[in-house]
Amino acid sequence: MARRNGWTVALQREDQCCPHAAFVLGFVPGKGYLDGSYAEAVGLSPKERFSKLARHVSRLDFGKYNCMVVAPLQTTTFQPDVVVVYGNPAQVSRLVQAAVVMTGDVLTSTFSEGIACSALIARPMNTDMCQVVLSGAGDRYFALTQDHELAFAIPFSKIDTILDGLEIGHNAVGHRYPIPFSMRLEGQLPAAYYRLLELLNNEEV
Repeated sequence: MARRNGWTVALQREDQCCPHAAFVLGFVPGKGYLDGSYAEAVGLSPKERFSKLARHVSRLDFGKYNCMVVAPLQTTTFQPDVVVVYGNPAQVSRLVQAAVVMTGDVLTSTFSEGIACSALIARPMNTDMCQVVLSGAGDRYFALTQDHELAFAIPFSKIDTILDGLEIGHNAVGHRYPIPFSMRLEGQLPAAYYRLLELLNNEEV
């Protein structure tokens, strides 16, 4: 709604219909989620397998927040905890370059079977690190994320770093988007063409 319609949207526990998001946002205690028993009870997965996955899902502490507010960056009236940018792989790669050029550290992102809200929201907030995010089924089905799109989640504390990194990459080595094709190479033509050009250039006026 924020991305497509330009709306500011507030979401509380009673508004949440996705069990994964309710767990990730810390709206529920999640004991049965973590041990896999609830997933097994509804036929989603064997308890042990789901529990293994659940332990790798980043989440916000239970009860720390009672509401999530989302808005387009250009119209927001509050300071966000995380800024999420959607783009194609070439655009996201520019953001990755910007993130690492300022620190020299590699950017580490982890992936699971969907549950993109974990990487979009909880992981950047918990680690204060940027994340490359593959959209899950919900992000595609409900939020209309397209096949050519990735997401890049930026903790608000890293916004200036990303902007500085983009500027350095642009000015120092010419990184930009759209990425220019290399058209500076000498054309390789048949030998007869070079001989013909030589004759033309040496022709008397």
